[in-house]
Amino acid sequence: MQVTAENSPVIEVKGLAHSYLPGTPLETVSLHGVDLEVRGGETVGIIGPSGSGKSTLLYHLNMLMRPQKGDVRVFGRSLNDPAADAGEVRRRVGLVFQNPENQLFERYAGDDVAFGPRNLGFSPSEVRERVRRALEMVGFPFLFKDRLVSSLSTGEKRRVAIAGVLAMDPEVLVLDEPSASLDPSAKNDFFKIIERWKKVPGRAVVMVSHSMEDVAELSDRIYVLVKGEVVLTGTAREVFSHPDILTRHGLTLPIPALVIERLKAEGLPVRSGAFTVEEAIKAIEEIIGA
Repeated sequence: MQVTAENSPVIEVKGLAHSYLPGTPLETVSLHGVDLEVRGGETVGIIGPSGSGKSTLLYHLNMLMRPQKGDVRVFGRSLNDPAADAGEVRRRVGLVFQNPENQLFERYAGDDVAFGPRNLGFSPSEVRERVRRALEMVGFPFLFKDRLVSSLSTGEKRRVAIAGVLAMDPEVLVLDEPSASLDPSAKNDFFKIIERWKKVPGRAVVMVSHSMEDVAELSDRIYVLVKGEVVLTGTAREVFSHPDILTRHGLTLPIPALVIERLKAEGLPVRSGAFTVEEAIKAIEEIIGA
């Protein structure tokens, strides 16, 4: 992606290191000098085995954690600066936790969506408008605001939780395992929501996922994080062209790539390098003359 004013860096991580319980016998190093960049308009995927520091890295991006060592810059502002405003950072960088439906705490859906805008001090009319826009963005009518949270399905709760983040009108969305525990239909609905949100120029997404398929399909660039260090970075094609490095760290190729490799092993003259469903279909069509 050519860097322009529109897609210039919105998040820059330099030499980020973090330890839990530092200075104690239980100290655990989570991040070792991580460098990462997110540009406006792009989707950045982060993959790695469990315990590699992925969530710890995400929590630094919207100031849930401050850097112990290194620097994180959000829209040019260093989060090491004591004057950095956590509320402003979290307005611009929205974090959707894994299983976000578990974070709902209000009685009515609309009150949960309105929580952030109200805390920002917006007028009642502005809060109402933000709730309406956010609910419609996740596929609900405005009257859904009056639904009891306790009456909602798991999928509906997740969409309400996402609406609560979108109501803050962030410029960057940080997603921690967004498709975890979702069936294929619900996962498709979720990514359609993100696609609609991202249509505004300059908006960016950072996504941690164990789904190689989701990362290959959606990411402009990928970082592979292992034991708190970046061991590989590049486009999906560049990263997944190193299966030796991935398998060494317990990661696999996306399923479409595995299907292609299996066909090759069976003696079919199918070309390698298909990492998405669309690419795999095209590669198969080439050998059957479709």
